Amino acid sequence: MTRRPRSTPTLGIVTVLGALALGISSKAEAISAFTHQYDTECSTCHSPYPRRNEFGEAFRKNGYVWPGRAPGQKPAGAKESHWLSAIPESVPLSATLRQDVAYDPEADQDKVRPDSFLFLHGGGTLRDQVGFFAHDLVGGGEAFAVFRRALGTPVNVRFGRLTPQTTLWKENQGVTAAPAAPATFGVPGGGGGSLATPRDAVEVNAVVGGRFFAAVGVADRTNQDAMEYFGHLSYKIAGTDFAGREPDLDLDHESVWDYLTVTLGAFGYLGRLEKLTHDTDYRRGGLEVEAQYRGLTLLGSLVAGRDEDLNGLGFDVESVVTAIEVDYFLAPRYLVALRFENEDVGNAATGITKRLIGHVTWSPLESLQLKLEGRWFRTQAEQDPVDVTGLLRLEYHL
Repeated sequence: MTRRPRSTPTLGIVTVLGALALGISSKAEAISAFTHQYDTECSTCHSPYPRRNEFGEAFRKNGYVWPGRAPGQKPAGAKESHWLSAIPESVPLSATLRQDVAYDPEADQDKVRPDSFLFLHGGGTLRDQVGFFAHDLVGGGEAFAVFRRALGTPVNVRFGRLTPQTTLWKENQGVTAAPAAPATFGVPGGGGGSLATPRDAVEVNAVVGGRFFAAVGVADRTNQDAMEYFGHLSYKIAGTDFAGREPDLDLDHESVWDYLTVTLGAFGYLGRLEKLTHDTDYRRGGLEVEAQYRGLTLLGSLVAGRDEDLNGLGFDVESVVTAIEVDYFLAPRYLVALRFENEDVGNAATGITKRLIGHVTWSPLESLQLKLEGRWFRTQAEQDPVDVTGLLRLEYHL
């Protein structure tokens, strides 16, 4: 099931349209504090929001500091008093207003269900030494700090409530409204859950040689003593590297590598769930690839899992989840996406689930998006296994 964010019933589509009419903001971003701090547009880091482009990914891996600036160098135009005192020049907060209309023809009641949401975010940097980021402050999302270049090394330390750096599928930057199964699947009957769920963690990461990115960390679940461990390694072929450096181009002799970027990723997660009668150990491991060519993006993933001793009965579950997604810009303001997922939880109760998700986004403004999504599901274990649902979503980022 998709995790539903906290609803704000009194905030309807009238509020969204009213905010637009009043002109709350002429431009916005996932975290508008970054827009104000660096005086740039959403499209600098997102293509489209919330999917990060190559520069946006380098910006994130650099601890939310503009890539290429020398350590300790004051940004052009920044006030000396704010820089020396490490106080942001603008309030580091932003918000997302969302209106959903979901359609489920198989529902017993409320086949058409409207929902309204308000998300609060925050982010910024303190003298390029500490970055901070918060996503969905009210709904229990991420809230962490990044200590950049700790002790004079190229290592960054993330600390707080965060989503561990594992899979390339990150829930808060996906194109589709439905999150991807490799990041969110769980095993019923007491097994391990979503890798995309924020948790208290410490993560150490670094960019090595511009093309390698490595991260390792430890996480602590609420109300248990056992720690959980994770690691990630990715390598980028061609294109802008993880440090934000663009490759040299030979304008006289074009090559496919002038436009093609390939990222290879691998990750592992070792978890333990403590319960009153028994403990469950679970493992996740995955191999992934992301390829970008002009307006086309292809993302594929293979994730294997093992959950041991479910319900204390010695019952082990082997899982294999595969997914492939294709995104394409039809025009600067139109994007289409198609994803297929095969979720096989082995001998667990739900059996094999297949999903096909189609998506279209129209962005009349960088800060405003209208999305239409259709989802087809087929679950092996259910008596009525096929379900088709739809979603219409309006989002405004300010």
